[in-house]
Amino acid sequence: MQQLIFAKPPIPGKVKTRLAAFTGNQFATDLYRAILEDVLSAFCFPSVNIPLSLYLTEEDHTGYFANRFPELPIYLQSGSDLGMRMGKAFLESFARWPGQPILLTGSDIPSYSPDLARQAAALLNEADCVLIPTRDGGYCTIGFRDPG
Repeated sequence: MQQLIFAKPPIPGKVKTRLAAFTGNQFATDLYRAILEDVLSAFCFPSVNIPLSLYLTEEDHTGYFANRFPELPIYLQSGSDLGMRMGKAFLESFARWPGQPILLTGSDIPSYSPDLARQAAALLNEADCVLIPTRDGGYCTIGFRDPG
């Protein structure tokens, strides 16, 4: 299994912009950073043993990810909309890690954990696709097994 996290560098005005309209940019950025660090840190323990890669929306000119999580491979998202960026990330990942199921999650899901990732990956032994739903009717994770 490979776990991909779609993320943005935690830059005020660039993250949690709808929340920032009510709370201000700094609070929204601090909240985003705290959730991001909790999720990434949970996956970075050696005992977790789930390969994790970051897919960033843009170059991290701040050096945040390289300094805070130097062990994580970083790739850039490409595509004109979220669906296109997700599709390209899956295609690149299947080429990079043939035969591996791939899970893709957003960076600001505080309840996402290695245990949840393992459960989703286990479902891919029987299904081609898995979604982890959210309470608002959306999903926080999508996964596919290698179609090749």
